[in-house]
Amino acid sequence: MNTPPSRLLMRLDAAIAAEPDPVQADCLRAEQATYMARQGRRADARALLDELHRRYDTRPRVETSVWINFAEGMVDFCCGAGTTTYDRILRAHALSTAANLVPMKALTAGWLAHMEYIRLRVGSMTKYVTAALELAQPDHHSARARSCLVIAQGLHVAARFDLAAPWYARSRDHALSEGDDETMSAIMHNMAGLRAGHLRQHRLTGTGDPKAGDHALLGAESTWNYDRLVGSIGQTTFVPLLRAQILALNGEAAEALDIYRKHIDESANQGKGRLRSAMLADQAWCYATLGELEPARRDAADAIASLSADTHIDDVAATHSRLSQVFEMVGDVDASASHKKLAESAWAEFALLQSQIILELAPIGENGLAR
Repeated sequence: MNTPPSRLLMRLDAAIAAEPDPVQADCLRAEQATYMARQGRRADARALLDELHRRYDTRPRVETSVWINFAEGMVDFCCGAGTTTYDRILRAHALSTAANLVPMKALTAGWLAHMEYIRLRVGSMTKYVTAALELAQPDHHSARARSCLVIAQGLHVAARFDLAAPWYARSRDHALSEGDDETMSAIMHNMAGLRAGHLRQHRLTGTGDPKAGDHALLGAESTWNYDRLVGSIGQTTFVPLLRAQILALNGEAAEALDIYRKHIDESANQGKGRLRSAMLADQAWCYATLGELEPARRDAADAIASLSADTHIDDVAATHSRLSQVFEMVGDVDASASHKKLAESAWAEFALLQSQIILELAPIGENGLAR
């Protein structure tokens, strides 16, 4: 399918053509590379960055160093293993701070807040997102779109969609002003994923808001359609796997299993490795429900082995909840009881995390100042 050219990339092309300063023009090229990475266009982003490295590695300039480090971090985050992302963006933030490049300091702070959100390090996330909002001018749409999205996501994780909704709206407004289709996609991805997460908690535990997962599947399908429309290829496994999760929660084991078997291994290559334990536990549940007990035992063992320090606490909880069900179905009563206790402990820890997030993020205002 032919896709329309990105408004943001077109704007950057025009700005490069009009820029008399070659250094500033190259900063804009690095910005293009970051956006291509976010689209999933690794080869195009890499080609732009390789050219910038040839120009500046032997005669660095602070402005280009900031942008190149930031762009390298985004390529690793969106198209790579994510092993150097944080260090690259942190270096860009430090360089921009030292050189008093305030717009880049704000932008990198917003993305550092995002990285801390992924790690669920609430204190650091709050520090960086507050700094980004304090530093960013009202028309610094990229920094504000990312910062507002971080706060929206955090409050949504905490099951306070009433507080999250205005932040989603602000992020959307800034993304539209910037012509940033990838942030629009991220908003849709995160809303759909978090709705599914709340649905999962309610179905597995009977706790939480029974309406919090409303429209989760519709949101997933809308995300798929939007990504196809704008030509984004960075999250091709997200919607199928989200659909599988929702189908399994609705008791449709055969259809969910078919999707999991097609996409579960591919997901690790798109930054979803930390979700593997919960997905494998879900797949084990599907097998057990369909009477295929040996594959269920195998996937249950793999789910346990896939738990790591990077696994979010709600995914840990969901993994153990599902494993308790699986082991009950395969006749291992002791293992079922053990995983039930582990699930209860993890869900309690998640509730504490939700309370901490609300305490930290709810007081933040549009300019980072406490209300």
